[in-house]
Parts: sequence; structure tokens; C-alpha cells
Amino acid sequence: MSSLAPCFKRSVSLASVVAQIKLSLGEDELQVEAQEVKREQMRHDLMGEGINALEDSEIRCELCQAQAFKLCVPCEIVCCEKHAKPHQQKWHRLVEPGVKVEELRCSKHGQFIQLYCKNDNSLICLMCMVGDHQDHKIIPAAVAYTELKERLAAEAPHLEELMQCVGSRLLQVQREVEDTQRTGGETKNMLERKRRELYRVIDEIVDLMKKRVNDKEGMELYHLNQKVHKLQKEMDILREAESALQAALQDLEAVTFLKHNEDFQHRLQSVSHFPVTDITQTTVLDFSMEEKKLDSLIQININFLKEIEVSKISTGRLMKQLGVTEMDQSSVKRLYGQPLSLDPNSAYPGIEISSDLKMATRTDSEQSYPEHPQRFDCYAQVLTNESFSSGRHYWELDVRRARRCRIGIACDFMARKGRGRECQLGGNPESWCIWISNDEYTAWHDGCMTELNVKDVPARLGLCLDFEAGELACYVDSQLLHTFRANFTGPVKPALGIYYYNGDCLQICSL
Repeated sequence: MSSLAPCFKRSVSLASVVAQIKLSLGEDELQVEAQEVKREQMRHDLMGEGINALEDSEIRCELCQAQAFKLCVPCEIVCCEKHAKPHQQKWHRLVEPGVKVEELRCSKHGQFIQLYCKNDNSLICLMCMVGDHQDHKIIPAAVAYTELKERLAAEAPHLEELMQCVGSRLLQVQREVEDTQRTGGETKNMLERKRRELYRVIDEIVDLMKKRVNDKEGMELYHLNQKVHKLQKEMDILREAESALQAALQDLEAVTFLKHNEDFQHRLQSVSHFPVTDITQTTVLDFSMEEKKLDSLIQININFLKEIEVSKISTGRLMKQLGVTEMDQSSVKRLYGQPLSLDPNSAYPGIEISSDLKMATRTDSEQSYPEHPQRFDCYAQVLTNESFSSGRHYWELDVRRARRCRIGIACDFMARKGRGRECQLGGNPESWCIWISNDEYTAWHDGCMTELNVKDVPARLGLCLDFEAGELACYVDSQLLHTFRANFTGPVKPALGIYYYNGDCLQICSL
């Protein structure tokens, strides 16, 4: 009985890879397995002489004891430059003398590593090709070395750019720390100077302000130091990545380089999209407002002394007599300036509220506001989120782009639903307002109107509420325009209305 010889199909890709290896490494290296016993003995001899030990003083040529130049991998012999030439002529693989030969062998077959599998990103020998890597894309290790090294080199500019970016921002934050510390110190010195000017009765105010400065400075420094710490950590990571990259780029041995390739790739991938900490510009601590308030307090106390000397009345009575209407607008603004925000839940559907809650704009189309019991449903009006039931409060509105509008205050319990006077600003006992209609100004409360004389069209309208005194003072162009007097029985809110014109708007001003 005759047996048929098996028919094997020639692998074109495998033959191509073997041909490239033969050209780059020479036939001698392909016969390493036949010389295994001889190599093993040589390896033990070399290890005994300390050739592979980095701590030895110097590696010598085995043939002439001259300074070693290369280690021939197939022959496992260390040669000087002269004795290495015959190995170079035979196209033997030559590596640095200190390279460990065992690292160049396949851990599975014991053969020398000659190939690189791109599918598995692993180093293999010839025998590995007929096993798990049979259908994979295989290239010579030298080719993979060149490709991957070029890829790593291309990442260097990006890494350097990241380091420059983080370094610049780190320097910026460090300068802000210095400015914050200097400004905080100067502010505390200013407070001490003001303290000597103030009378004994306001010593407690100065102490409270110093505490505020310390708290504000401490909080700012805390956040800035957190940024410094985070940026320093980012810089350390980038320095470590750069150091690893530079070391990899200086590696002259393909196999050693490729063995650590995966680690390099992971490290570069982690920093390629490095989330550089975004650093917003920090405003240096500004306490000019506090200084102005202290100047105003000093002036108030001087006025107190003058009034006491003339009228012989008590300080308590004088404090009550000195209302906001006795003060100029700039002093009122410095002492009682109040930030406001509009309440979208109260806004008429034909009023659009800006995202920062500072501007109200009249529109023809209704906004998609949800149903709310506090919403105005007939009058184009809106209230603020802030509600006042005590103290003094000042705010301003930009009126340049509102041709017909009402600006004032309303009790929190004023009606919101319907078209009657009880829902219109100034038309009921629960609201007080200035009515602007084509540059004409009138004051309204409970349906009663008072004509006001405004010579020039103002850009801003300022209002100051003194809750305990029952006063709402209205200012234009640094002049007191009108004062409402009432007995407030509950919390009130700043209010405004915009009527008839699409695109008209009112904006709460920054003080």
C-alpha cells in the first residue's frame, strides 16, 4: 500500500521575512541551534569573567584583552574593533558589550529573537512563526526598531510644547501668589492706618474688616497653592515622560528598545492628551472698596461731632436723622451697593432673562417658562431673587435701551395674576416705581402720579432702600430725583417692567 506524500503550500509572506532576515543577519545566525552546546559553554565562561555584569570595571576583548568594541551575538564572543571586523564581514549581529545575551533569546524556544509580530506587538524567533503567529504580520526586528523609534521621535515636539505650556502657567500662578501676598499685606497696613483715624466707637468694625481680609487672603492663597501643587505634579509627570523618551531615543539596541516599547507607548499615550490644568486669570485682591467705605465712615463720624457740638443732641438721635437722603449718591453706592439677580420664576413670558440673570429684554415671542404661582401673566414685569426686610441697600439699572419702563420695588405678596391695578407696578399700595416714557419721568404709588423734572437723559437710574426709615431714594446723574416714603410692613423686592417695544431691555449694573 503506497502512501501519498503530503502536499505543503508555500507561504509567500514567511519566505519574504526569512529572506529579509538572511540579508540583514547572515546565514551563520540561522544555524545557531546546531551550535547550542558550544555557545552555552562560552556563555558560562563569559559570565565568569564578568562580561555581562555592569559593575565590572571594564570589559575586554577575549582575543587580545584590548578594550571591547562589540559583542557578537551568534558567536557570543566579545571583540575589540579589530577582531570585530571578521564578524561584520559575515553579517553577524553585533551589539554593545554590556548587553545580556539571554535577553536576546526567545523565552519559549531559546532561539535568538529576529522578528517582530505587529498583530501582538511581541518579539519572536523563527520557530514562533509556525505556531501562534502563523497568519500574523511579521517584520524583521530591525525594521520594527526603525519604525517605532521614528514614531517616538515624532512625539518629542508635542511633549516639549506641553512642558512649556505647564511651565508658563506655573510661573503665572507663582507670580499671582506673590501679588496676593503683597496686596494682602498692604491692605492690612491700610486698615491699621485707618484704624488710627477712626474713633473708638468703630474699633470693632476695623477688627471685623481685618478678619475679612485675612479670610479672603487665606482662601485665595489656599486655592493658588492648590493650583501650584497640581501644576507641579503635572510638570513632574511630563519630566518623567520626557526623560523616558530621551532615554528610549538614545537606545542603540533594537531588541532592548522593543522590549520596553509597550511601556513607552502607554506612557506617551497617557501624556499625548494630557489634561493641562486650565488656569484662569486670578484678579489680585482688591480692597479699594473697603478703604472707601472706611473713608465714608470717618466723614460720617466727623459730621456727627459737628452736629453734636451745634445741636447738643444724642448720637442715637443723630444716627436716625442722618438718612440716605442726607448723603451723596457716591457715598450711598460705596456703603450700601447691593448685587442683584433677576428671578426667572417671576418673569412675564414676553420677557427674556439673560443667562447671568442681569438683563431683561422685551420679546414678541413667548419664552418657554414653566408654570409658576409667582409669575406675572399679564404685565411685562419681573422681580429679583433678593428680598429685603431690613437695612439699607443700593442698586442701579442701565436705562439707555428702555423707552417705556417702570423701575422700583414691590412687596413680596403683591398680586401677580390678572390685568388689574393690583398687579401693576405703582398701581397699588404694595409697590413704588419710577415710570419712564420717552424720556419723561414720573413717580407712581397706589395709582397716584408725581411729575419729575429730568433735564438730560440719564444712562443709569439708582435706587436706595432704607427699610427701617421707610424710604426709597431715586438718583439720576448723582442727583436725588425723588424719595418715596412709606411704612414697609413686610419684605420687598426690587422690580422692573418693560412695555410695548420689542427689543427694549433693562440691565442691572455692576457697582
